[in-house]
Amino acid sequence: MEPSGPLPPRRRSWLPRAGLVAVALAVALALVATDCARRRGHDELLALAATLGFDATPKRPGSRPLGERLRDEESLPRARLTLARALLARELDARRWRALPPEEAAAESARSEERLAAAERLAAAALAALPASWEAPYLLGGARLVGLLGRRDVRLVRAPERWEAPLALARERGPVFREPSQLLAAAYLEIWPMLSLAAQGRARTVLGEAFTDPATFDRFFPAWARIARTPRELAQPLPDRSGVWSRVASHYAAQADWPHWLEAHDLATRARTREIEELLAESRVRQRGGDRAGAAAAAVQAGARTRPGRAEAPLFDQAVRSRPAGAPAAALAGAARAWLEWGAALAPFAPVPLAPETLERTARGTPGLPPELVAWALVAAGDLPAAELVERRQESQWSEAWGGYLLAKAALLLDRGDPVAAAAALAPLHREWKRRPAGLALRLRLARTDPALAPRGEAEAAFAAAHRDRWEATDWRWRGGAALLELLPATSATGLTLAFDEVPAAGAVVAIQWQGEALAPRAVRPGSELELPLEIAAAPGLLRVESLAGGRVRPGRVTLR
Repeated sequence: MEPSGPLPPRRRSWLPRAGLVAVALAVALALVATDCARRRGHDELLALAATLGFDATPKRPGSRPLGERLRDEESLPRARLTLARALLARELDARRWRALPPEEAAAESARSEERLAAAERLAAAALAALPASWEAPYLLGGARLVGLLGRRDVRLVRAPERWEAPLALARERGPVFREPSQLLAAAYLEIWPMLSLAAQGRARTVLGEAFTDPATFDRFFPAWARIARTPRELAQPLPDRSGVWSRVASHYAAQADWPHWLEAHDLATRARTREIEELLAESRVRQRGGDRAGAAAAAVQAGARTRPGRAEAPLFDQAVRSRPAGAPAAALAGAARAWLEWGAALAPFAPVPLAPETLERTARGTPGLPPELVAWALVAAGDLPAAELVERRQESQWSEAWGGYLLAKAALLLDRGDPVAAAAALAPLHREWKRRPAGLALRLRLARTDPALAPRGEAEAAFAAAHRDRWEATDWRWRGGAALLELLPATSATGLTLAFDEVPAAGAVVAIQWQGEALAPRAVRPGSELELPLEIAAAPGLLRVESLAGGRVRPGRVTLR
């Protein structure tokens, strides 16, 4: 007789468990089927690549084979994008065409059409499966664009929406990715003469976006410079960065177009100053946040970009004082040496606009400085014992290179009321320095302080005899690429006339400083003279001239006016 009523618990508990097992088995079978389909899809993609003559083996040590990259993709649409990208990259690689013989190049061109068509199909299929992807429309538009360019197809201009629309969609969906803008920029530069005015306006926007990437700017700027008809048009899509304007200046220098070079140089200087200030602000923010290493790194970048002169001295001051005291910074060494050499040359004639702390930190924290420059910086900072320690360690300290240090040391001792020690410091001064205005002026100061240490009459006579109203080309001396002229004017004046003995045939641009203060750069031609409006006193002064562009120049006669 069959039992009536509900089943006992033990007899009915297998039913839900059986249902769960069935569901799990179905899921597992579905996963297996999906994985098998994915594997078959990957195998089909590899077979497609092989039929297209695509070399799936790595071309560089360390790069992964295409097969591995395809199998690593979790989905078939992503794998399609991987193959489409590889196919498009192959067609964009112009170097492979140059290495082929003519017959092979012709055959390769025919296969190129097949590869681009395959890349277009793969990208379209991936876009249908991944409608939010930026990469799929990029590859779709890229494949169409490269194909049209290769065939010089009129649809490139008559139906640009076929390639423009997907690339614009890729820019919209992936604003942080550069590839869509780069490809659009390359296309617009290729077909610029055929674009309408409206299309050229859109193209300038794309160029401006692409040029924000330094590598893209370096690659495409020569083509853009050939296209732009006016300097204004050339500058329109360019980002306001110092490196960009420096490249523009180089473009004008190659044409000896000095008026436009001066405009680009001015923009580069303004942008560089702003970038330095931004780095210094970043350094302060990092310092407040406790990131001392990041603060120091930003300060080093800022200091390394400064140029010696009164205008940028406060920026260099901030950069040096934002770093830990005594910490070496190799990246700052070039700028630090330039600043100290500039300061050492200026010091006998005018105050050096660098704080004592800056001078001391720069001297102690910059590797590879000449000892005479270290000693000068320390004595200029007021640390005479440390400077004398550097002095005692050298065997050649009385060479001409040590003249600036000995003058600074003697001046410091006179300021401290020790004329005897000052006279001892001047005793080994090189004879070249003794004849220069700075040496004559300091000896006169010593004689007026204590005539027993230096005959006052002789010092006054020598100083008076050195006053002049004209200086010849042989009076200039060179310090690196800069020409320096020490003046002792016979009278005060409102300016100088500066002639040049040597200027390149195409002209050049020179930077001029008087007492460390920069004048606006000037363009010069062979045989030209510059009228420099300056407030000149009848006291020792320093004129500095160096070439900024165009080649080497040699300054000649200088006359008071």
